[in-house]
Amino acid sequence: MNEPLCQIVRDLTSYEVWKRVPLPFREDPSGITVIFDERIGSTVYLSRTAARILSLINGTRSIQDIVNTLQVEYTEVDPNVLYTDVLGAVRDLAGRGLIRRAGGVLSAEVC
Repeated sequence: MNEPLCQIVRDLTSYEVWKRVPLPFREDPSGITVIFDERIGSTVYLSRTAARILSLINGTRSIQDIVNTLQVEYTEVDPNVLYTDVLGAVRDLAGRGLIRRAGGVLSAEVC
């Protein structure tokens, strides 16, 4: 594995296990996943990866589980791009308060 990818994977696997905040979300007719966040009274638009992460978390899952699943689903995506996309989506979702830590720190030596 190359060093930049290793760093991204270490960043992802150092996150704790995440849990989805129980907000309803739906796909609008254009295929974009949206959430109406009642806490802020507005609609949040999500990327394909962020929406898929939310649907995969649906309870409690580790980020590494999610990455493994997405690698199988998004075979056309370069692994470097996928890891970067997932890391950005996790940070975005956490920043918006749509996912939160659920305890259980992950430790994975991948490189």
